[in-house]
Order: sequence, then structure tokens, then C-alpha cells
Amino acid sequence: MVKALWVWGAGGADVAWGDVGVKRDMDLVRDILLEVEENDNGRAMAYEFGEVELKKIHHINLLIQAGLLVRIDKSRSEHRAKVQLTWEGHDFVDAVRDKTIWEKTKSTAKNAGGWTLGTLLDIAKKHLTSEAADLLSSAS
Repeated sequence: MVKALWVWGAGGADVAWGDVGVKRDMDLVRDILLEVEENDNGRAMAYEFGEVELKKIHHINLLIQAGLLVRIDKSRSEHRAKVQLTWEGHDFVDAVRDKTIWEKTKSTAKNAGGWTLGTLLDIAKKHLTSEAADLLSSAS
């Protein structure tokens, strides 16, 4: 664990210290993206920082940096963030939504010895394409 300084507001107004792991948790990434999609009411998913653990806040910030989420709240409140999926976020969710595809994706990435977000998406798309091809061939 490392002590991390979290800055999530405009101009550094929202700051907290906390212990977090340094590795990305891709299961948490997937869970956050699915959660945002599920709760999308056309406006945004609001996260109350006082009710969310630092590890999740860190991963939300990583998803914003990666372009899978966009923060849309204008107030930049120190207590909450409103986020929505970007086009890329929707693509990622669509590729890894199925639990079997997700498990195959993680297994393939692990066997390859590493991954990036782009690599995971590419692997998931290949597994998804393979599943679709199998369905098409069994239907004919």
C-alpha cells in the first residue's frame, strides 16, 4: 500500500490522503463501467466521495484519464462527481459485458504476460467475434 494524495476537483479544491494499492483492478474497472451504464438516466451517474472507498475513486479517475468516462458536473463539488460513459466506454462495456467473455479475456491477457486497456479491449473483441462466428455456423 502507498499513501496517495487524491485531487478530484477543479483547481485542486478536493483533496484527501489515503492508502491505496498501486495496481489497476480490471474487475473493478469493469464493475464501475457496468454500474455507470446501468444507472444512466440520460444525465449522469453521481458518486458521493464520502461514501466511496479511495480505491474506487482512484479507478474512476483512471477511467476519466483513459477516456472511458467523462466528468460532466459543472460545480466540481468536493463531495461528488457526475460521470457518463464515453463512446469508448460504451465499446468497452459492450465487449466485456458477458461474464464468460470477460473471464476468457482476463485468462488470455494473463497467459500473454501482460495487458493494456487497449489490449484487453482487442482480446475481448476477438473472443466476442469468435462466439458470434460459432453462433452463426451452428445456425446454418
